[in-house]
Amino acid sequence: MTTKQYLQQVYFLNKAIDGIVTRLEKLRERAVSISPRDASLERVQENRRKDGVADCVAAIVDLERKLEVDLVRLEKLADEVIGVIERVEDVKVRAVLWERYVMFKSYEEIADEMGYSMRRIYQLHSKGLVMAQRALKM
Repeated sequence: MTTKQYLQQVYFLNKAIDGIVTRLEKLRERAVSISPRDASLERVQENRRKDGVADCVAAIVDLERKLEVDLVRLEKLADEVIGVIERVEDVKVRAVLWERYVMFKSYEEIADEMGYSMRRIYQLHSKGLVMAQRALKM
C-alpha cells in the first residue's frame, strides 16, 4: 500500500459509512411504510412468504451492527492518520495533508484557502507524501 492509499483509507471508510447510513434511512422508511398483512386472507401455501416488517427490522439491526464496527474502525484509523500527519514537520506541508486527508478537501479548495497556485499545492502534497512515508516508518 502506498502512503497516499494509506492516508485515503479514512476518506473511503467514511464514504462507506455514509452509504450504510443512507441504506439505514431507506430501510427505516420502508419498514414504516409496510402495511400489516391480514392473516385471515392468506392461504396456507403462503406461509413461506416472509414478513416484510420483520425482514426490514432484521436488516436494520444488521446494518446498525456494521455501522458500529465501522465507526470504531474509522475513529482508530483517523487517529492513526492524524498521528502520521502531525509528525510531518513542515507546517505548510502538514496543512495540505490535513486539509486533503482529514477534512477531505479538493486540491482546488486547498489552493484557494491557502492562497497558493494549484502547482504549488501539488508540490507541497508530493513533498508531504514523502514526509508521511518517513513518519510511517518511525
